[in-house]
Amino acid sequence: MSSRCAARSIVVRLDANSKIGSGHAMRCLSVVAEMEALGAEVVFAVSDDESAEFVEARGGMVHVLGGAWSELGDEDAIALARFCHERDAVALLVDTYAATLQFFEQLRERLDEAIRVAYIDDLYAFDTGRQNYPLKLDVDAVVNYGFGASREVYRAVYESSVDLLIGPSFAPVRPSFKVIARNRTGAFQRVLVTAGSTNPYQALERMVEGVLAVLPDACIDVVQGPLADFDLPGLSIDQVHIRKGVRDLAPLMQRADLAVSAAGSTLYELACAGVPTLACPIVENQIPNAVGYGCSGAGRALTTLSWGSKDVADRLSALLAEPDFAHMPHMGRKLVDGQGASRIANYLLGCAPIGRKVD
Repeated sequence: MSSRCAARSIVVRLDANSKIGSGHAMRCLSVVAEMEALGAEVVFAVSDDESAEFVEARGGMVHVLGGAWSELGDEDAIALARFCHERDAVALLVDTYAATLQFFEQLRERLDEAIRVAYIDDLYAFDTGRQNYPLKLDVDAVVNYGFGASREVYRAVYESSVDLLIGPSFAPVRPSFKVIARNRTGAFQRVLVTAGSTNPYQALERMVEGVLAVLPDACIDVVQGPLADFDLPGLSIDQVHIRKGVRDLAPLMQRADLAVSAAGSTLYELACAGVPTLACPIVENQIPNAVGYGCSGAGRALTTLSWGSKDVADRLSALLAEPDFAHMPHMGRKLVDGQGASRIANYLLGCAPIGRKVD
């Protein structure tokens, strides 16, 4: 794998706002950091000022294309193709649930054939909701690093028409999670609880109540995201620590004996850090990931959205009683080795072409 490529321009199309959260932007920022390290110049194309402010605050270069973040139509495809040509882009990474079959058809029709188009596919779209099978999009590569993603399913849908970057080895976690050194004592003294940037339907509160029911003496770090509220009266401030404004979870993971987490991007960081986790889906598109994670050997999961604190307690008790619990950290690191962002970056830049036979 080349350590550096000739300077190239890349466009990343996404949005991040109070409605959809920050997951798209955060994972793409990890990929962008790797591309910039390889000498690329990367610019984000977004729909509105709120998305632009989020990305700019984290060091990204941004251009506001306009349009609606929830529905990308023909005009959006035309505007994005024009912008890619203006930037002399060699590749385009699209990460949004607003992209449709027609959007990609219009985009491909107007883009130079030499521009490589990749799509991060979570098997979810705003117009159709959660899908059981991937749609065949007019792209050059599909990225799905979900724990439940199947190369065989994608191969059956796309045949040999695209490059498949499928499975947790492509999870774009930051390198800091790979080098975490955890020293467990054997007791479950510290638990990390996180639901990402939001807290729908008091997910954090239900998680904490479930943990306390099983481990009443544990010290709990509750990460309250920037778009989240947290209110659980009667908690001891000596036992439950509310962590606000946390941009890097690595230090908290380093001292965690286990975690209870939403089944989004943080789940891959926890696996990479070797923290056994109970995954709790908090939005519909996290359900397949939770199901896959629960079967991975790295932790356990709830697999519906209708869970309560008792469900957390019951499944957490089962997790702690697992005969293979001691092997879960190793399995997590084996599945998510911290090189996913680098693999995607090298593919987009053509530094190390992955090809149709990638595993």
